[in-house]
Amino acid sequence: MIEGFKRWRYRRQVRLYIAVLLYPDKERKVRHTLRDDVERWMNEGRPRGWSPQTVAVMTMAGSLIHVVRNDLTLLQRERYVEQLRDRAPQDVMAELDWLTRVKDGAGSDMEPFVFRFTFMNAMQASWLLRDQTIDIFTKGAFVTAVSWALTGVGLEEIYVKVSELADRIGTDPKAQR
Repeated sequence: MIEGFKRWRYRRQVRLYIAVLLYPDKERKVRHTLRDDVERWMNEGRPRGWSPQTVAVMTMAGSLIHVVRNDLTLLQRERYVEQLRDRAPQDVMAELDWLTRVKDGAGSDMEPFVFRFTFMNAMQASWLLRDQTIDIFTKGAFVTAVSWALTGVGLEEIYVKVSELADRIGTDPKAQR
């Protein structure tokens, strides 16, 4: 009974952080689509001590890979990579700064997908540095997965790299979690 409550509470926290990453979209719109991914990453991460934020990030990485592969044309992907290179913050501190400037219009010149990806990266920078609820391997898995999908790397190669990074989550002795 107690274990069931803990699992329910953990799943609820994961959903909350997915909603944060999806803001301003409604998490309800994607809850059904992401249910299997949430369960997969919860089953893998919870026994390993992953935070709900880590599970949310890994779930969203998989979701964005599929959006890139299934919903975006080659021309859109090329344009988005160019925008990410030219307009998106390029390091963790710049992402934190960008996040504080969003209310003042930062990112208003970005395509919606590029804005969404940049926003998610900035939230992860906040969780990494301010809250210390994710580690660098979690952020690395997200950035690698989505960036590689945008540049046309094959799914198998992406999954292998994400799996390698997922195995390292929580193993950095310098990281405070």
